[in-house]
Amino acid sequence: MPQNHILVAVVPCNDLDASQAFYARLGFTEGERTYQEYRILSNGKGGELHLSRAAEGWVVPGRNPFALYLFTENVDELA
Repeated sequence: MPQNHILVAVVPCNDLDASQAFYARLGFTEGERTYQEYRILSNGKGGELHLSRAAEGWVVPGRNPFALYLFTENVDELA
């Protein structure tokens, strides 16, 4: 019997607005559930990202230990 799975990534960030704008370019929009220091984005195809405001200085540009892999056929369009 097939099972449906949803994997949700929680991504720490220093700037919620800048991060949300970046992921909007990839088709992610903010849903109805909103919180002051936490944003829930969805691409409408089963992909979901949760953006979490990181503690001050926790996410250092160029030294972030996190990664997300997006597999898509329209790389040129997104670039």
